Amino acid sequence: MNDTKIAKEITQNLFFIEGINKGRYPYSNSIIIKDETTALVDSGAGEEIMYRLAKNDNIDFLINSHAHEDHIACNNLFSANICIHELEMHVLDSVTDKLVEIYGCKNTVFDREMTFFIENFVKYEKIKVFIGFKDGFVFDLGDTKLRVIHTPGHSKGHSCLFDEKDKILFSADIDLSSFGPWYGATDSDIDKFIESIDRVKRLKPEIIISSHKGIVEEDIDVRLDEYKEKIYEREEKILGFIGGGKTMNEIVDEFIIYGNISDDLKQLYRPFEKNMIEKHLDRLIRNNKVAKEDNYFKVV
Repeated sequence: MNDTKIAKEITQNLFFIEGINKGRYPYSNSIIIKDETTALVDSGAGEEIMYRLAKNDNIDFLINSHAHEDHIACNNLFSANICIHELEMHVLDSVTDKLVEIYGCKNTVFDREMTFFIENFVKYEKIKVFIGFKDGFVFDLGDTKLRVIHTPGHSKGHSCLFDEKDKILFSADIDLSSFGPWYGATDSDIDKFIESIDRVKRLKPEIIISSHKGIVEEDIDVRLDEYKEKIYEREEKILGFIGGGKTMNEIVDEFIIYGNISDDLKQLYRPFEKNMIEKHLDRLIRNNKVAKEDNYFKVV
């Protein structure tokens, strides 16, 4: 590893790269594997960090865990072969337009603001994908082999990368953060997110490296269970709030999921809050816990 100041050695070949502000959004953590072949997973750690990597290390493969802006922001700095799950290849063909659409902002009052943010954060519109991978695809880098674990829920093509030999999982946005699972895009799915968390648990990783929490080595099963439990806690809060009847706007305005945040952040995050609330209500209706009458949602 040429630039040791920005990377922490996990194994002889695998290094952790912490993003700006400890990888908190709109940045994310990365890993780099220096073996017979060199691979970087995600490019959202920050422009200066990624520039130094692009300058000092010959990256053969740049693997994107998924196509959200905090994971693909600096893809354009590298001459590497870009790889992403085949279900999200189309996003890298028209980044701003597709992300605005995926976030449910297209042709809404949030369209202009979201477009401005993505255009200024991801400084390219299109980049060629070398490999559109599927679940089970193996990146054979030499002594290190990374297996793709397709873990939808956060996004349709969201994928983890598993070093089976050393039991190290790059879990991407199954991030074990205190916020809990994020499923605020139109292609997010709560039930699939739950299934993906359970799949990660069955892998029995000894180390998890997440995009926004970093390195987790202790109580991994407990941490995964607590992370998943956030979904059910949110549903209980929604049920408690709507009681005998609330409109969609009333529920969204309560910011049950994002909680106590500033008015500026409420303006930015409202589309995501709405998307997540809608997914919860759909799930609660399917499970016969909520009914919709006219424009009101009521507890059954």
